Amino acid sequence: MLSSLHTATRLVLLAGVFAFGAYLQARGILPGIPEYSRDVLYLSRQHLTLAAISGGLAIAIGLPLGILLTRPRFERYANIVTQVVNLGTTIPTLALVALAMSIFGIGAPAAIA
Repeated sequence: MLSSLHTATRLVLLAGVFAFGAYLQARGILPGIPEYSRDVLYLSRQHLTLAAISGGLAIAIGLPLGILLTRPRFERYANIVTQVVNLGTTIPTLALVALAMSIFGIGAPAAIA
């Protein structure tokens, strides 16, 4: 029974991939990919680089800050710092990007921020 379930899942997945490929072909997206492959690769690398830098900075700042705030000497500041840091999650992402662009301009610094 389990192997037939796996076979059915594979068939559904294969049908979905085929349908998605047919959709991309019908929309004219698939034929254009080789034409812009250099741009796609360049922009993909750029995106991954920005994501790695911003993720690395978040870890480099957040981890030591979290460890510091667990120490008895700094525990009284933990609630305040947590509220300030969590402000970023309450503001919509588009608003954060607009704010970062107004401070840093258009480019990598705004994207990383």
